[in-house]
Amino acid sequence: MGKLPKEESEAKKIQFGIWLGMPKTCRSEDERTIDLIAAKVGVFRDTLFEWEKDPFVIKIAENAMKFYGANRKKEVIDSMIDKAVGGDVQAAKLYLEWQGEIGAKKADTNIMEGVKVTRVTERT
Repeated sequence: MGKLPKEESEAKKIQFGIWLGMPKTCRSEDERTIDLIAAKVGVFRDTLFEWEKDPFVIKIAENAMKFYGANRKKEVIDSMIDKAVGGDVQAAKLYLEWQGEIGAKKADTNIMEGVKVTRVTERT
């Protein structure tokens, strides 16, 4: 396989980037492994390993992860709460930070004589 034209190369990189950011459970049978996606995209698997370092592919993969992950936020939060209630200290800490009860910085905004003052403090 010789050097691809730029447009064809970018299209293949986009296809690979989406695959890279996609949860394994969402991949079709002909895309389950790196060898299968290489064959489907039409490049050698070594090319895909090089593309994994390409900022363009990384950005596509990150966007794919956000897309697929956005639909699962509620599941993640529900799982975190279940673990926190079940006694998982790390999950409880994460939940309380998420709620702004501990650890995270909190902006304290006051209105004083028409002047808005915002103070950021470390919560403990």
